[in-house]
Amino acid sequence: MIAVPTILIAGESSTLSGQVQKNGRPAAGIVVLLSTDCTLGTIISAITITDARGKFTATFRSFVPSNQTGFKVASVTAALPSFPGIVTSASIGIIVGARNAAKNKLQMRRTCRSC
Repeated sequence: MIAVPTILIAGESSTLSGQVQKNGRPAAGIVVLLSTDCTLGTIISAITITDARGKFTATFRSFVPSNQTGFKVASVTAALPSFPGIVTSASIGIIVGARNAAKNKLQMRRTCRSC
């Protein structure tokens, strides 16, 4: 499974995608369960089914409060109930407070120009 993009600003989303194969061939109709740490974001379509090419997609939406600052990492896991023990994961970096920092920079520039 991959996440694109792998680094977000808090409040943004990342597309999760992957392909399930069985005996080297795409596996259609396989249930994929996606999960994450609920304190950093949520998954839209947390239960999905692979298409005819064995592919699946979902969306991770971060909701870390933008009034915080720093860098957080969310781990997203995909599991296949039909194949116990088959699990994969992707990490998504979340930059917290970047929008506020950019806004503050702009306000500082305006203030300095009016001096």
